[in-house]
Amino acid sequence: KAALQTGSNRRVHSKSIKRRQRILDAAARALAEHGYSEAKLSDIAQEAGTHAGSLYYYFPSREDLMKEVLLTSLNRMTEFSDSLESQKGKLSPLQRILAFVRLVIDQTLAPDDFYLRAYLRAGNQVPASVHEVLKTRRHRMRETLARLLSEAQGAGQIPAHIEVSVAARGSTLRLSVL
Repeated sequence: KAALQTGSNRRVHSKSIKRRQRILDAAARALAEHGYSEAKLSDIAQEAGTHAGSLYYYFPSREDLMKEVLLTSLNRMTEFSDSLESQKGKLSPLQRILAFVRLVIDQTLAPDDFYLRAYLRAGNQVPASVHEVLKTRRHRMRETLARLLSEAQGAGQIPAHIEVSVAARGSTLRLSVL
């Protein structure tokens, strides 16, 4: 009987994880299409196949839900930029920079993935508390990009007169403003 209960708990847990993901996906779409202030919990819940009140089971507040969507987007970008470090021997610094740029373009154009578009649309519309969390993640990405630019410059792939810290800052600012 205990084994039966454990299996049942796993099914419930699995359903809960799937529903939470559906809510996040729906919130990403709402943010991408409508922006922070216009993304309505009732629309998110309807798209996720649940009730608006049920969202609070998974997220303590609307702000927490929106923050989770935006952090998911930045986490994906950070994971990818960090993974470029492991490509050091396989790809040149410029190739790694181009791989990062391709990812941004691919994620922006992907028809069924709204996370980066949500970030690009709503990243600067969030309350100050969320903005501070996002700022920390952007800083980490900026450091990685500056390191890649510096390596490309050292390899003669980027002109020496380009200030890499300014270029990296400008690139991540564009990600936060677009």
